[in-house]
Amino acid sequence: LRGRSIESMASAGLYYAFRAEDQSRSLDEITAVSRVSRKRVSRAYRSVADELGLETGIQKPIEFIPRFVTQLGGSTLLQRQAERIAKEVEAMTAFSGRAPTGTAAACLYLSGHLIEEQYPQETVSDAATVSTVTVRDHCDRIINAVEVEDIALDPENHPVDAQPTDYDPRNTPERIRDFFDPDRN
Repeated sequence: LRGRSIESMASAGLYYAFRAEDQSRSLDEITAVSRVSRKRVSRAYRSVADELGLETGIQKPIEFIPRFVTQLGGSTLLQRQAERIAKEVEAMTAFSGRAPTGTAAACLYLSGHLIEEQYPQETVSDAATVSTVTVRDHCDRIINAVEVEDIALDPENHPVDAQPTDYDPRNTPERIRDFFDPDRN
C-alpha cells in the first residue's frame, strides 16, 4: 500500500476479484465508480499482482457478449451469432492485445447485420462503453481476418428461445455509483 492511495488499491482489489471469478468487467467500468483515474488503478493492480504473485487469465471478448446483448435488449440468436464470431476471432493472433470490449462490440454489430437484427453503431458502442470509432476499427479488422458470412447462423435452423443470461442488469456502473452516492451526477 505504500505510496498508493487506499481508493486505488481497493479498486485494484475489486478488479482482481472480478477477473479471478471470471466476471466480465473492464478496467474502465471499475474506474467509472472509483474516485481515482484509470492510470492509477491500473498501476495499483499491476503492483498488487506483482507483489502477491497473482495470476489472472486474459479477458476474452466472448465473456462480455451476454451482458452487452442484455443491455441492447437483443435476442439469444444475436448472442449466439456474436459468440460464434468471437470464437473465430479469439483464435487469431492479430487480435491479441486489443481491448476485449471493443472486439465484443464489433462482434455484436456484425452479428446484427448477419441475422438482420441491426443496431446502430452508437447504440452498440454505448452498451459496450467504447467509442464508435473503436467499433468501426474492430469491425474492419474482423472483416479482413474472418469470412463472417461463412459462419452466419440461419435464423430458421436456430430458433430464438428464451435463455436467461448470467448478467444482472442491476450491476451497471451507474447503478452501483447511485447506490453509494444517490446525489452524484
